[in-house]
Amino acid sequence: MTAREKHHLSQKCSSGYFYDIIDGELMLSHPLFSSRPSALQIILYSDEIEICNPLGSHASKNKLLMFYYTLGNINPKYRSKLASIRLLAIAKQSELSERGVDAILARLHEDLVNLYNGVKIHLPCGEHEIYGAVVSICGDTLAQHELCGFKEGVGFAYSKCRHCECSFEDMQMFFNEENFEQRTLERHIRQCSDIEKASTEYLRNSLKTTYGVNRRSKVMDSPAFNLIQQTPQDIMHVILEGIAPLEIKCMLKQLVLLGQLDLDVFSADIIGFPYSPQDTRDRPSPIAYTTLASNDNKLKQSSGQMLVLLKILPFLLDVIKGTAYFSFILELLEIVQILFSPVISLETIDKLKVLEQHLKHFKDLFSENNITPKQHYLIHVPSQIKLLGPMLRHMCMRFESKHCFFKKMGFKSKFQKCL
Repeated sequence: MTAREKHHLSQKCSSGYFYDIIDGELMLSHPLFSSRPSALQIILYSDEIEICNPLGSHASKNKLLMFYYTLGNINPKYRSKLASIRLLAIAKQSELSERGVDAILARLHEDLVNLYNGVKIHLPCGEHEIYGAVVSICGDTLAQHELCGFKEGVGFAYSKCRHCECSFEDMQMFFNEENFEQRTLERHIRQCSDIEKASTEYLRNSLKTTYGVNRRSKVMDSPAFNLIQQTPQDIMHVILEGIAPLEIKCMLKQLVLLGQLDLDVFSADIIGFPYSPQDTRDRPSPIAYTTLASNDNKLKQSSGQMLVLLKILPFLLDVIKGTAYFSFILELLEIVQILFSPVISLETIDKLKVLEQHLKHFKDLFSENNITPKQHYLIHVPSQIKLLGPMLRHMCMRFESKHCFFKKMGFKSKFQKCL
C-alpha cells in the first residue's frame, strides 16, 4: 500500500464514516494489520452440500463441508464478483463426524501461521514477502458455531449468544447491549478449560449447556484471531431469513385477525405491483392463509424476494397508515436500510442503537410471541459495525451464490440417479 493510499484511508477513518473493513476499530488495534496495512485480510466462509453418487448401486449420499475465502483488500466493487471468491477446502461430513471439524482447521492453521509470520514469494521483479491473517469468519449461526465450538443448536443452551452471556428470560426483558455481560476471549478460554477438566460426563454436559460452548475450537489458535469479536452476524440470515419474515408474518396475521387487512387483496397487490426491471427476477410470491397459519416463522420467500418485499411493503400497507403496526414496519425498514448500507456514519450507528427499542415495540404489539435469538443478535450489530465496518462487507449472499455452483452439481447427480 502506497503512502498516498494510507493517507486516503486515514482520512476516511477520521471522517467518522465506515466504508469497509479497514475503517473498523479492529484494524487499529490488530497486531498485524496495524503495523502492516497491506497484509492480506482473509474472510472465511463454510457451508454444506449433499452429493448423490449416480453410479452407485444404492442411493449413496455424501455430505460435504465446503470452505471458501476472499480478501478484504479487494475493492468491494470487485469483491462481490464470484471470481474473487475461491474454494479453499472440501471435507467429507462422514469423516468430520469421526474426527471433528478441527481436523481440517488444524491443516488450515499451519498455513495461517506461516502467512502471519511472512511468506516469501518470487516474482519477475524479485523476491517479495507477504503477510496475512483471518479478519472474519462468515456464515449462518449453525456454521459459525460449529467452527468456533459454540452450541450449534442455541435452543439447547442456557447462554444463547456467542457475543454475550444472556439467558432466555433476560432476552425477553432487555434490549440494549449494555444490559448483558459481554463474552471475552479470556473468559471463553476459561470456560473451555472447565469443560475439559470436568470430572464426570454429567458435569461436562451441564457446563456445555450453561456456557453454550461445546469445545475448545482450533480456530482459537489462529494468529491474532478473536472468535468472539471476529464472527460477525450475517444480515442475510439474521434479517432476511429470520427477523423480517417473523415480524412481517406476526403483523399480517394480527391485521387479518383484526379485520384490518384482506390477505387476498394484499397478495393480489404483490402480483400486480409495477416492479422495476432489477426487481422483477426476485418478485415476492403471494402469501397464502396456510402460510400465516403455520407455526414456523417463515413466509416462504427467498432472501432476494424478502429484500424486494421490504422495499414495496409500505405501498402495500397503505390501508393501515398511521397505526402502530405501520410505524413498527417503518422501524424495521429503517433498520434494514442501515444494515444494508455500504457506507455508515457514526451518527447513523448511534441512531441504530436507538432503534433497539424496536424489540420493545415487538413485545408490546405481539405479547404472545417471544424474542428469538436472531432478534436478540440485532442489539450487537452497532458495536460490530464499529469493529469490522459495514455489515454488508461480511454478508454471505455472494458466498452462497458461489456455493450454488456446487449445489447445482449435486442436484444434477441426484437427477441422473433418478433416471
